[in-house]
Amino acid sequence: MLLLNIDEAFTNAYPEQHDLIYNVSRESIATELEIRGFYQDANSFRDCHTEFFVLYCPDCGFQYPVPVRCNFRLCPTCGKKRLNNMINRFVSFFPSLESLPNNKGHRLRRFEMGLPRIAVEDYSPDVYEDIRRCFNRLWNFKDFRSKFAPDVGGLCYAIETKFSRKGDAYLRPNGECKVIASDGFNVHIHGFAFCKFINQKYSRELSSLWSRATDGRANIVYIDLSRKNEGAVGESLKYMFKPPVLGSAYNYGLYHEYTKSLRLFASKGSFRKISLAKKKPVKDRVHMGCFFDGTRLNSLGSNLGRDEALNIRALGISPI
Repeated sequence: MLLLNIDEAFTNAYPEQHDLIYNVSRESIATELEIRGFYQDANSFRDCHTEFFVLYCPDCGFQYPVPVRCNFRLCPTCGKKRLNNMINRFVSFFPSLESLPNNKGHRLRRFEMGLPRIAVEDYSPDVYEDIRRCFNRLWNFKDFRSKFAPDVGGLCYAIETKFSRKGDAYLRPNGECKVIASDGFNVHIHGFAFCKFINQKYSRELSSLWSRATDGRANIVYIDLSRKNEGAVGESLKYMFKPPVLGSAYNYGLYHEYTKSLRLFASKGSFRKISLAKKKPVKDRVHMGCFFDGTRLNSLGSNLGRDEALNIRALGISPI
């Protein structure tokens, strides 16, 4: 049996935060949040996985360090943990969905679609309401619902935001190389669907439907067949949990201000049965008990740094 030393086990359980998020320093993002009045959010963002609060047993002295988590959309460490939880929920749901008698011809497929690039001066919270409204129109089209049958099929999607500068170039799914003419934001949707075949390659079914839903503003759509369920779910859901690529602390502050209270994830059809975990009522929450005698643990009331938390683990008075 392979045994990890204390340092390795501690690092695997509680990874250190990244100082840079897509070449933008964490401290500069926290400072920008403070400038915008999000003082508590800025402190949580700084302390995430670097500060620990300690639970202890009043009877035997058992101690257990628990990391402070921010659970922000801007935090890659917290996002990775939540992503793994969501992937497990969806993958465990697929067998029951595939066993339904009316699922003939349904396969898991990934898709991507979006709105035209948004100029810096036009970027606002209304952008996210706009793209959700367009997708809801798409879902309600009879031609679309015939492929994404609500009694058998279903879909989930997450809204991603990217910032691009003038002169940047990227390759579209259709092979076309696009050069950015000016600074702006690209707001688009990544998702996966358990649905029937859509002929996007020749008749461009999905493109024409998305064009109708956006009143002719956009028709660039990508969809493909997934070979592995886990891969398709992870590839799509990661855009909900990973930090966006925004290029500067100012843009990250702006994004946090505009999306703080917005839901950037939605599920429809059969996938509506799966959702993000909701906080349980206080009376239903399970309290952590002592590893040795089950006594309810109390908090020391002051936070510790990573080195002090590691020392607690190294003394062997807390399980790995």
